[in-house]
Amino acid sequence: MNLKHLSLAERQDYENMTVVPILSDTNTPFDVLDLKEGLKMGLVKIEEYSKSDIEQVKLKNNSISPLILLDGEEIAGSIQNRIISQTMIIPSKSEMKIPVNCSEKGRITYKSEFYYSNYIANSNTRRKKVYNKNKLRQDVVWSSIDDLEKDKNTCSKTNALRDSYKKNKYNIDSYLKHFTMENNQIGAIYIVENKVGIEIFNNHSLYEKYNEMLLRSYIIDNSNKEKINISNKELENILASINPNSFIKQEAVGLGKYYKISNSYGNGNILVYKNNMVHASFFKKIEKPAVNNRFVKNIQDTKQTVC
Repeated sequence: MNLKHLSLAERQDYENMTVVPILSDTNTPFDVLDLKEGLKMGLVKIEEYSKSDIEQVKLKNNSISPLILLDGEEIAGSIQNRIISQTMIIPSKSEMKIPVNCSEKGRITYKSEFYYSNYIANSNTRRKKVYNKNKLRQDVVWSSIDDLEKDKNTCSKTNALRDSYKKNKYNIDSYLKHFTMENNQIGAIYIVENKVGIEIFNNHSLYEKYNEMLLRSYIIDNSNKEKINISNKELENILASINPNSFIKQEAVGLGKYYKISNSYGNGNILVYKNNMVHASFFKKIEKPAVNNRFVKNIQDTKQTVC
């Protein structure tokens, strides 16, 4: 696993958000089934593991290919919507319980079989999971979803994460069209106000599957505050800091090796399989920016609570 072959493309800016595509001049083949396609084709089945344990579900992978689950990916239905708790690879032709977190605390009645939500946990929720030290992870997730609703001045009858996405679709789409994917892109650095997040994948084809969902997960956390100034040199230094010297081994679920990333810049996680990076996410420590009063006034004037 080597991140030295990575380079940064030209910045893409819109309002108080910047996306810097991460490019790679190599293309490591990686035959893996993604969750969306697996559920669509009927090759993957997800069921409740236990009604008394909302942080685990039972997954069956009937495919001949390993299955990738991405940290924060949401499955909807059953008795509560859930998000995948960490990136993992499930072996082919296998059945196992996997760790999840509830992303809809206000419902405990059966709705349907689990289906793919087409959303991923907003970046602030995944950031808070990474930096959490003392609270139960489930409490962190619920609290973060509550914070998102308050920030967007919207509400959901079941406190569902996906409702915040639906009710902010117009604003998210208005941002989304300003960011395009590059050839050979395997990830991106996302700068939203005072927050910096990084997502890197094994190859372009794998990143392409998640590009739009990840963009939406960062766009939704825009609160119309000033954006910090950060040079390409510092971004390159942050990328360089994501190396085995900053890895702390964690318990992996399924195939591969799972590590926490911790260094002077921030924290994250990485999954490595057969000595190749599958997915790495990293969140820089937050800096406090100045507040743009014009932006704040505009958002206060236009916010309406819808429930």
